Amino acid sequence: MTPAVLFADEPTAPLHRADRAQVLRTLTTAARSHGITVVLATHDAQTAALADRTVSLLDGRRVKTVHLPPVAETTTASGAAGTEGRAACSLSA
Repeated sequence: MTPAVLFADEPTAPLHRADRAQVLRTLTTAARSHGITVVLATHDAQTAALADRTVSLLDGRRVKTVHLPPVAETTTASGAAGTEGRAACSLSA
């Protein structure tokens, strides 16, 4: 049975930039291919910018929700179309 939601609390915090990008690519690819929503808690603005929706919290209360427009498809080096990034993620900052 595939879960509907994957919760990740600061999964990239201790990582270097290249490793962080790889973890985020892996999360979004896996979520997209399995139809899973990723709810990711982060303090990193660059990581949060990948989400289709961000929810900002202050003292455990929601202070702002931002719905971002869909990411345009990109073309990979092999010529294949892809939507790497935020399509499958909802991140909380």
